[in-house]
Amino acid sequence: MKRSYLRSVKISLLAFVLMTTLSACSRVSTQSATTAETQNIESDPAMAQVDKETLEKVKSKLLVLVDAAKKSANPYSVNYLSSDLYLKASAASAGGDFSTANILYSTLLELTDDDYVKTKYAVSLIRAGDLTTAEQLLIAIYNKDSKNHKVALVLAGVHTGLGKLQEAQTIYQSILKHQVAHEDACVFLSKSLVVEDKTQKAIEVLEKCQMKAPKVGVFSYYIGKIYVDKANFQKARQYFEKALKYEPEFARAVLALGIIHEEANKNEKAVELYKKFLSANPNDKNVLSRLVQTLFSMEKYNEVLTFAERLSDLEPDNLNLKVKLGILYSDNKKFDKAISIFKDLLSFAPSSDKILYYLGAIYQETKQFDSAIDVFSKVPSSSALFQDASVQIAHMMSAVAKDRLLQLEDQSYQDKMFSFLEDKIKEMPGLKVELAVVKAGYFEAIEKFADASNTLEQVKSDSKFSAKHQYYLASLYDQQKRYEKSDSILKDLITIDPEHSDALNLLGYSYIEREENLDDAYRMVIKALDIKPNDGYYRDSLGWYFYKKGQMQKALKEIEFAHKIVPEDPTISMHYAIILKNLNKLVDSKKMFEKAIRLTRSSQERKTIEGFLDSMSDVRVPASSDVVQKSKD
Repeated sequence: MKRSYLRSVKISLLAFVLMTTLSACSRVSTQSATTAETQNIESDPAMAQVDKETLEKVKSKLLVLVDAAKKSANPYSVNYLSSDLYLKASAASAGGDFSTANILYSTLLELTDDDYVKTKYAVSLIRAGDLTTAEQLLIAIYNKDSKNHKVALVLAGVHTGLGKLQEAQTIYQSILKHQVAHEDACVFLSKSLVVEDKTQKAIEVLEKCQMKAPKVGVFSYYIGKIYVDKANFQKARQYFEKALKYEPEFARAVLALGIIHEEANKNEKAVELYKKFLSANPNDKNVLSRLVQTLFSMEKYNEVLTFAERLSDLEPDNLNLKVKLGILYSDNKKFDKAISIFKDLLSFAPSSDKILYYLGAIYQETKQFDSAIDVFSKVPSSSALFQDASVQIAHMMSAVAKDRLLQLEDQSYQDKMFSFLEDKIKEMPGLKVELAVVKAGYFEAIEKFADASNTLEQVKSDSKFSAKHQYYLASLYDQQKRYEKSDSILKDLITIDPEHSDALNLLGYSYIEREENLDDAYRMVIKALDIKPNDGYYRDSLGWYFYKKGQMQKALKEIEFAHKIVPEDPTISMHYAIILKNLNKLVDSKKMFEKAIRLTRSSQERKTIEGFLDSMSDVRVPASSDVVQKSKD
């Protein structure tokens, strides 16, 4: 009979705890009662809040079980029930379900007066926010054994939380009488004194502890923290340096000292400090993270890459870091790694507009236009990046359409691009001008200059049609030799903004090409160069002016300068070749003409250059020179 009774007590407890009231805050099995006997409660933090009335009902029913166990003639009943309650309480506490844990601990204390259980209960109460009940339990334990420093520290912390600073300080001082350099007691006593604005006394406490423990850096570290709060950064730095002298591998002191250097705009010194520490502790995540952040702020992207890779290995779930690492790979032209990073990030956040945009931009940079268009198309319309993603798609479709038309004589993609532009303008009227520029750029690339200028004329009245769009329209008219229109626009731009250097240069260069108003042209180009003295295109204009005036040495000087600044421009290369030819430097001239023809995309310019080359058919470029030139190109 006794065995049968004990079994019924056990099943009643588990059936109650696992299958009824507590099922609201724990995941339980629906298996048979026999199987349920062996189940542990797995606390579910998401369901940890149980209303007070329900908890009281639970407590009431548990006390019935406690009473039954106490009345049992067999002491095993109490022991078993105690063990079962303790295991369930510990599991609930570990899972963050402190309400359930506290009910179980308080019930358990009806069966035992164990101080260890009381301490566990007190800690659970603290985590649930019930400091008053926890305080009562801890005082009782502390009064029995004041040398139990673990309990003493917890009680002092509760006193502090309840605003009882004097009681807390008494306990800390008591601990320090027995252990003169007890780290926690010393630090928390000093913090308590700081709360009371007794900072000097707090420093004295820490200094005393430091003297008793000269190999421990934490006391000097906290003195440094006090001086930081007082904005005395010189003193703070001295104490952080002391802490590191005592403990060279004290990471918190390294970080504190490094931040002081950073605040003083001594980033290089901070970086040196972090690197020195990491040479001995390469996997310290906190210092490594700070170093990465500092190097980023200093824009030392090449230097930060190695450290960012290491930090990413240590923090594989740090998505923000992975984004930064992907950008670093992209900046360092490690596009395959960047693509891999961003594709991996999309598995975590498939709708992230920033990640989609970064990945699309890398595909665009590497001219993988189909992939780029596909990714940019997935940027949600609610994103601030949606409009720009649409513009980038338009630019890429324009490039693809141009290549297919010129190389394959395939016009179908052009029609697809035009349809896309029309749809986007209807969807986002604010992009009308921007998308018109894309369309005009396409017509310009296939040398349909009239269509390009007509496209811009159609949006000229739009409020977003700015000075830069006026300038582009003028350049299109200039390419058509419709000088009345181009001159009028450029003169208006210069009247509105006399410092518009691009307009000054274009109008001046156009006059030089026409061999008209050369004095005005010279003044315009010189003024443009005063504004931007190292602009290669402006230098080319000046060199071409000197060429037209027959001043070949001056022309050569300016064009050489221009070619160094913009070595891949076909027009500058052609000008350079023509001037070299006029100076009878025929071998160099022919090499430069050949370079110009490789660079040009204009059929008209190509015909001009080919005409020059045909006239130089008798000039032989030495094989060795040609090899050198190709290696340079």
